[in-house]
Amino acid sequence: MSDHPWKRIFLVSQAVIITFYSSFRCYGFSLPPRYQQSTLIPLQHFQNSHSFSNLASSTSDGAITSSPSTDQSPHFHTMLQEIHFDDNAWEAYTIAMEQMFKRPGVVKKTKDHEIAACSNFLLSRHGLAPISVRRPVDGPSFHQALEEQGTRFQQHYNFTKQEHEFITRCLVYVGDFCAKPRGEQEAKFDRRDPIVVSWYKLKEMGWMPRENSFSTYMYILSNASEEQEVEDKTGDSSSSTTSSVYDDALLEIVTCHGQLYGSNEKTVAIQLKNMIRRGDVEGAEDLLASLENEAQQNIRGNVEESSQDLGLRLRTFLPLMEHYCRIGDGKAILRLFHRMQEAPGTYFDADAYAMIVASLAHHGYFRPGKEDADEEFGPRLFDKIVSSMAEDVLDLTPETVAVLEKGFQMEYSEGTIIDRTVVEHVTIASNCTCPKTGAKLRLLKLNDNQRQHVHDTLKEMARLSSQEFLQKVNQRNKANGQPEVASSPDEESTENRAYEAISNFSEWLDTRDGKPYTSIVDGANVAYYGHSNVHYSSLRAVVERLVGMGENPLVVMPSKYVQNSFRVGRNGHYQTLTERELGTLTWLREEDMIYVVPRLCLDDYFWMLASVSNQTKSRQGQDLTVPMKDELGRFPGMRPMIITNDQMRDHKLNLLEPREFRRWCSCHIVNYHLNFYEADEWEDRLVQLEPADYFSREIQGNPHPTGGGDVWHFPISNSTDWLCIWLEQSHL
Repeated sequence: MSDHPWKRIFLVSQAVIITFYSSFRCYGFSLPPRYQQSTLIPLQHFQNSHSFSNLASSTSDGAITSSPSTDQSPHFHTMLQEIHFDDNAWEAYTIAMEQMFKRPGVVKKTKDHEIAACSNFLLSRHGLAPISVRRPVDGPSFHQALEEQGTRFQQHYNFTKQEHEFITRCLVYVGDFCAKPRGEQEAKFDRRDPIVVSWYKLKEMGWMPRENSFSTYMYILSNASEEQEVEDKTGDSSSSTTSSVYDDALLEIVTCHGQLYGSNEKTVAIQLKNMIRRGDVEGAEDLLASLENEAQQNIRGNVEESSQDLGLRLRTFLPLMEHYCRIGDGKAILRLFHRMQEAPGTYFDADAYAMIVASLAHHGYFRPGKEDADEEFGPRLFDKIVSSMAEDVLDLTPETVAVLEKGFQMEYSEGTIIDRTVVEHVTIASNCTCPKTGAKLRLLKLNDNQRQHVHDTLKEMARLSSQEFLQKVNQRNKANGQPEVASSPDEESTENRAYEAISNFSEWLDTRDGKPYTSIVDGANVAYYGHSNVHYSSLRAVVERLVGMGENPLVVMPSKYVQNSFRVGRNGHYQTLTERELGTLTWLREEDMIYVVPRLCLDDYFWMLASVSNQTKSRQGQDLTVPMKDELGRFPGMRPMIITNDQMRDHKLNLLEPREFRRWCSCHIVNYHLNFYEADEWEDRLVQLEPADYFSREIQGNPHPTGGGDVWHFPISNSTDWLCIWLEQSHL
């Protein structure tokens, strides 16, 4: 508090006036609102049925307006209107505000008497009529209405700049408070309640927050509303406020956001969801159609959208799709499904597909014979949708599988079970055969474009990972008391060196003479197998086994392990190669069966790339794939195969498309097992090879043995089970 005598006199006088205010009210005397104690304002109980939009003044056309102030007196005889929120909602808001008054980040340098003055406004259930936000209007009118409301608010309350900033911080940070995990007291109230009251206060001030604060408000109102819908259905709801209050507030916030910052995909999705919740499906269709037209015009005009903000995404379409799936309108579902497929930037996920398929199944659109009444429906429709699903989705979570199963089970519960229909969990053995239907699953290969993309991506990954690999080497050297490896002057030079090295390897594979390589050996992985140091005896055993099978192997080995001596293990002890081990290296070089990866390059990318190399000159377009039951007894599968037990935990490649990575692993990786020696490590040992996969763990459809259409199998994530669905097609 200031030491100036006149300020102390002013504050003492102010306190005296407040103390005796209640005695003077009967004579018509009124204090300026910023000094009125909230406890002096009579509180009333209000009904729960008030809609949020009814709390704001409006014109006949429902536009954004500011309400005329009734303050015609210099003595602040302004009539404040009641703020109609139910007591539970107001209590939730009060609890949240009391938390704001305690937070250092909110309070900052605000003094106690300033906080007291601000709390009279924030905690009062009476206030000025706020700006009304009912529908979008032109920007200038909106900004003018905001300015007029802000002027009226300031004239009435006369807050200082410091006080005004404190109030806005309280109303903004309450969003963060409600969005985060809450304590026991806060958990008892609906997190939307403090937001709708805070929004009312912001409108009363004629002040709009920054975009990120808008986003927080929208996040709470939209997400909590979805949670509440679930609670309402299960009977666990604790909310006492009608949903229209939240819906109105959310729609107003979205409208204001659009006026100030422009619409984006997120706000449009909220608008659509809100319209559908209110029953305005036709309006939602019109809004979505206008967005589709705008997107098409942008494409034709080659207009780049700002950060793709208005691009049509899955979330944009979902509110309508969820509505049609809920009511079981098959034609509307399919019409919207086709529009979504054609919309650039819209990618289906597993949950969206499951919702669509389950709804169509539940309402009987996949029934055999349904195509007689309408060619668009029946088992072929199921095949068509799931074929698209197989292109977009790799596997399903148990929760998604449950949605699919429930859709078909509900259909069956109505007495429409077809004898030759299967919806069951199955386990597929190494013979690739479904035990329920007899359908055989396939090993799906990379196509030429995917193969080239994997090849090019591996080269790029070798470049990007080079600096990180160098850092790991230096950390290991430092831990072992070794000098750090000198790096290039800059990161770009290190990356370029790694890219050049793997590019040279790729070119060498394409231009070399001789027979094409049919198996690539992860040299370090095999040499370390079962030991903490390098055993060239193990490597020789695997290579000789491959040669004996008719393969032409290539060992990919880091340069470190072809030196006479090198450090190995976590302790960094030296290993010196024996004459026999050096002899194995000589043999591999003479037979052209080894490639030494340059120093400070990660060898993994080299043997991975070798498996997708065209080997143009040596291969001459020859298909190297070995069929099942090969006449020469060779190991069946694609070539080159990769001999490694590497689990690929470090290579699930951010840059590689998951489907490509999975197909590459399934088709090329072959695991090995090498018997341990008893006395002499160079003695003959059994080497066993086993493919990583006999069939691809992807959604796939395969013919039923009886010719009754395709059987579809859906892999379940983190499980060996599959969901098998077969709907017999009676007309083929």
